Amino acid sequence: MIASALRGALFEANAAQTKLWSAPAIRFTVLLLAVILQLVLIKAAPNLSVWFAVAMFLAGVPHGAVEYISNEKDGTRAWRKPSPFYCAIYVLIGVVAFSFYIIAPVIGLCAFLAVSALHFGAEETHIKSLGIFVILGSLALYPSLTLTIFDMLSDQTSFSSIPLWTAQIAGLISLGVVAFESILKKREYARTIAIISIFIILPPIQAVAIYFLFFHSLESFNAQTADHTLPSEKISSYPVYIILAALIGASVLIGATYLGYISLPIAA
Repeated sequence: MIASALRGALFEANAAQTKLWSAPAIRFTVLLLAVILQLVLIKAAPNLSVWFAVAMFLAGVPHGAVEYISNEKDGTRAWRKPSPFYCAIYVLIGVVAFSFYIIAPVIGLCAFLAVSALHFGAEETHIKSLGIFVILGSLALYPSLTLTIFDMLSDQTSFSSIPLWTAQIAGLISLGVVAFESILKKREYARTIAIISIFIILPPIQAVAIYFLFFHSLESFNAQTADHTLPSEKISSYPVYIILAALIGASVLIGATYLGYISLPIAA
């Protein structure tokens, strides 16, 4: 009964969100308010700012609650309920990644960042290099902070030993590649400039959280609900299970952090 009520509430919320989020003015206003709130929190309550970023990460997790099949001929997608095999592979990848991260933190973190860059880039419609920029872009203006975060995530000091000028060059190269691709393809100038601006004015964790929720997750969910091959009534029930999985995963992560197995910036 509770699950049914939750699914119904999610459907109503998702339907309203999809209708509102399709309006450019609404999208821009909500995004602007989130950025402004983060700027205020960074000055007034830095720790709360990081927790707000974590909340945005968790809010964006349900976008992966459906499985899609790509049509290589015309590039279209067909969304469908995730199969048991798809779910098993999804969970297995997470277990392997976490285990690898515990055994070899630095290599595991590098692998995670690389996979994240590929995933973000693959989901971008036109400017694929944005995936790399989201991961490395903060190095251009926040090299010391970004490397410190990498150290905290890996519980090592390997990244802080990298010369800052080298890190900045890596960040600037990722920015240059995005600019070049955008100019070359003559696509999404406003969207690309908005993303770059966010990474200029916000620190790494907050900037990535904004991108993940507003430019990656919500856009993905809108595409899912707009696809008539999978009715939105059915889509709305899938995030229930993903949210539960996210909460369980977050609990394990927090527990591992405070037991001393791993280190996270929010626990520093």
